[in-house]
Amino acid sequence: MKNLFNNISQDEKNRILEMHSGKKNVISEQVPQPLPQAGVKKPVPQVSGLNYKVLADTLDKSMRGLGTNLPTIQSVINQIKTPQDWQKLNAAFGTRDGQDLDTWFRRDILDRKDWDKIIHPFYIRVGVDRDDSYGAASGVSR
Repeated sequence: MKNLFNNISQDEKNRILEMHSGKKNVISEQVPQPLPQAGVKKPVPQVSGLNYKVLADTLDKSMRGLGTNLPTIQSVINQIKTPQDWQKLNAAFGTRDGQDLDTWFRRDILDRKDWDKIIHPFYIRVGVDRDDSYGAASGVSR
C-alpha cells in the first residue's frame, strides 16, 4: 500500500484524505423525483423536425458509386420513425437515375444478412407493405 501513494502529488493525497475524512460532502444528495403513476401515459409529441432532403441526399451519397456505406444508411433510417416520415423521405428522394429509394435499397444492399438486419425491420417499423421480395424491385438476383 505504501507504493500506491508514491506517484501522486501532495495535493492529490490531501484531496483523497479530505474526501474520506468526512469533512466534505462528496456525493450531493438530490431529492428523488416521484415515479410516474402506472398506466398513465403522457402524450408524446410527433414533431420530427427532420430535414428529409438532407436525409435523402445522405442516402444517395451512401449508395452512389462503388461500395455502400451501411452505417450511414442505418443512421438515416433510424431517424425515420413513422409511416409519414417514410413518405416524406421517399418524396424527398424522388426518382434518381430512374429509380426510387426502395429500388436503390434493393440494388445496393446485396447481402441478405444486411437486408434482414437493417432494411426489413425498418420497413416493418414504418409500415411499408412488402412481401420482402428481396432484390425483386431491381431485378438483381441475390
